[in-house]
Amino acid sequence: MSILKKRKGSFSSRDIAVAFVTGCGATLLTAAAVRSPSVVVALLAGLFLVAFAYFRPRFSVVSWLFLALMLPSWAGIGDTPLPLPPAALLGVPLLCGIALSPQRRHMCADWRPTPADWSLLAGVAGVTTLLLLGLIPTSVFTNLIFVGIAGYGIGRLSGEALYLPFAVMTCLVAAWGILEFATGVHLFESASFIRTSEWTAIQHRGSFARSEAALGHAIAYGATLAMALPFAQRLPRYAGVAQGILVVGILVSLSRGPMLAAVVTLCVAAFVSRGRSTERIRNFVLLATAGVAVVLALVELYSGESSSDEVVGSGNARARQLDTVRAYVRLSGPAGEFVQTPEGNFLVAGVVTIDSTPLRYAVNFGILIAVLLLFPVIAALVSVAARRAGPACVALVGQIPVIAVTSMITQWQTLFYLTAGMAVAEIAANRGAQSNKPTEVDVPQSKV
Repeated sequence: MSILKKRKGSFSSRDIAVAFVTGCGATLLTAAAVRSPSVVVALLAGLFLVAFAYFRPRFSVVSWLFLALMLPSWAGIGDTPLPLPPAALLGVPLLCGIALSPQRRHMCADWRPTPADWSLLAGVAGVTTLLLLGLIPTSVFTNLIFVGIAGYGIGRLSGEALYLPFAVMTCLVAAWGILEFATGVHLFESASFIRTSEWTAIQHRGSFARSEAALGHAIAYGATLAMALPFAQRLPRYAGVAQGILVVGILVSLSRGPMLAAVVTLCVAAFVSRGRSTERIRNFVLLATAGVAVVLALVELYSGESSSDEVVGSGNARARQLDTVRAYVRLSGPAGEFVQTPEGNFLVAGVVTIDSTPLRYAVNFGILIAVLLLFPVIAALVSVAARRAGPACVALVGQIPVIAVTSMITQWQTLFYLTAGMAVAEIAANRGAQSNKPTEVDVPQSKV
C-alpha cells in the first residue's frame, strides 16, 4: 500500500507531511553523499528514527527517556564529542515522527495549542530572531532549541504515557546514586568507554562525594529525582517505597536546592491531593519524614567547617552574580557586555557562571523572552492554585527552588522541559474536560 493513500481525490495533511519529510530526506541524502559518507549515515539514522517513532511512538519515547536518564550528556564516539547531547540527537527525529503519527492521540488527551504553547513558541521565535540578527551565538540557540525545547515537544505529545516510565526509571537512578554514595564508585568518573569531560569530575561536600549517577552534576541528579516524586505517587503499587527511595537519593546528592525542591514538591502534592484518607495520611507521613531528613542533612552540611565554608561560599557567589549582572539586563535582547571569549566562554561584565535559569535567560535573550520561555511554570502555578494540578504540574512547580539558583545543565534541561510539556498537556486535558462538562439547564415542569 502506498504511503500516500488517496482519499476521495485528495491527500490528508498527514500524508502530505510524510511526503514532505521523505522528499527532504532524499534530497539531503543525495546532496550529502557527495560531501561526506558520515553525514549520509547520520541522515539515514535520523530518517530511521522518524519512521520508528511514527509507527511505535509510545515505545520510542520510553526508550528515549531511558537513554536520557542513563546516558551522560557528554557521551561521544571514542574521544570525539557529539554535536549535541545524545538525548537531543535522538529527541529531534523522534519528535518529528511522533508529531506525524496518528497514534499520538492515544498518548495525549488534548494536543490542541494552549496559551502556554503559544508563549513558548513566541519565545522560540524571539530567540530565532536574535540569532538571525547576529546578537547571540549559534551554540546558545542550539542548546536551547534542540536540548530543551525538543524535550518539551516530546512531553507535550506524550502526556500521561510517560508518567509510569518516568517514576520507575528515576527510582533506578536514585538507587544508582545511593549505591554510589555507599561504595564511592562513580561509573563515569574514570571510565575508559566514555570520553573525558569537565562533567566527569565528582564534586565533594566536605569529605563526602556527591552522587550524580549519569546526570553529570549532583544538582541535576537531585532535581531530576525531585521531579519524579509526584509521578511515583501515582504508581499502582509500592508508591510509598518508591518515594522513599527517591527522597534518600536526593539526600545523597548533598545539594540544598534539590532537597528544598523535594519538600516543596511534597507540600504542593499534599495541597492539591483529593485522594482517599489513607493516601493523604501516607503523603503526610512521607512529607514529615522528608522534611525532618532534609533539616538534619542541612544541619550536617552547615556543621562541618569545610562543608559550611563551601555552602556559604556558593551562596555568596550567587549573590555577587546577581548584583553584578542585573544592571546589564535588558527588556529585550542580550545583556550589555555580552561577549564570547576565544575559549568559547560567554561573559557578562566579566561573569562566566550565572547560577539562575531566569537570570541566565534574561542575560541571553532579554526579560520578555525569558518570561515567555518559562511561561509553562507560570501556567502550572495557576493550575496548582486552582487545585486542578496533576503530577506533572506539581513536579514543575516543585522545581522553582532549583531553577532559581541553577542554570540549565546536562540532560536535566531536557528533563525539565519534558516535564513542562507534560504539565501543559495536563492543563490542556483539564481544559477539554471542563469544556465537555454538561451544563445544567432549567427545564420547566409540566402542569399536573
